[in-house]
Amino acid sequence: LATFPVMVHEFPTSFDPSGDSPETANFLYWNEDIIPYPSQLQGAEFISHKTREELKAQNKKESSLVLYFTDHETANRCIERQISYDGALYRTAKFIRRPPRCYKCHRFGHFAQDCRFETSYDRCTGSHHMQDCH
Repeated sequence: LATFPVMVHEFPTSFDPSGDSPETANFLYWNEDIIPYPSQLQGAEFISHKTREELKAQNKKESSLVLYFTDHETANRCIERQISYDGALYRTAKFIRRPPRCYKCHRFGHFAQDCRFETSYDRCTGSHHMQDCH
């Protein structure tokens, strides 16, 4: 089933994106003019891939949220008209997933665990992965 992803910028991390949460019901209520049928929202997740607890521990109050819709008309309405939640308006944009990047060889299209290339260092001459470079 094809989905049409929309990114919502600077959305409160207190929001529970699971489909059966009270926050999701409240979200659908605030946006019923844009999302007339709850079944049009296939799912949602914070782009950081961290849990709400991890975001809270880092004192991160906002993060980008990705909404997955079942039809492009609803996704386009969200992009054109923005999303509202608890009385605030949030900027939206079409979500374009970046290709995977290897932290071992710095090439795109695969992850370090699957890398068959030599380790290279693009920021320094140290012998560590790019994600650990400071």
